[in-house]
Amino acid sequence: MRTLFSLAISLIALSSFSQQKFGKEVVSVLTSSDFHGRGYTNSGAEIAADYLNTQFSKYGLKPIGDSFDQTFEIDVNTFPNKCGISINGKTLRPGQDFLPDPRCGSAKGTFKLTWLNKDNFTSLPREIEIDKMPVEALVIDTRGIISNDTLRFFYRFKDYFSNLFPVIWVQDDRLMHSIANTQQSFP
Repeated sequence: MRTLFSLAISLIALSSFSQQKFGKEVVSVLTSSDFHGRGYTNSGAEIAADYLNTQFSKYGLKPIGDSFDQTFEIDVNTFPNKCGISINGKTLRPGQDFLPDPRCGSAKGTFKLTWLNKDNFTSLPREIEIDKMPVEALVIDTRGIISNDTLRFFYRFKDYFSNLFPVIWVQDDRLMHSIANTQQSFP
């Protein structure tokens, strides 16, 4: 009896290990660069769907209805028209020098920039009266900031003020893009 019980436990463990290995292999494939983040760019979502459909069929699964596919909609904030920023006469290129925040609205014009950075943020008044702020556009420069508390403060600042006037976020890190399902009033 004890031998039978040990054999059963061993088979369960082996089966569990095999499933875990299979799961890791599938995740490794789906997260590879061939799938372009499984997003809307470069047809990543369609590539992932084709892969999953093939795998489901390979393992003998049957779809409910005609197909394994499930339709969905995703709202994305794109910039199909001219998108640009020029600071002190230097024109920045979208996708190379800057990325619009996925929630950003639009603004057009010439703005006086107010800079917020690690050197001056501690001198801000404790209570800010928004209607008395002489800000047309805010540049939040996070370069050189290593404190997570300070970065969280800057993020909250950006989220709040981007509904009042244009905000430009400057950072050390490489450019990263994401998506959002809401839009702010300003970029």
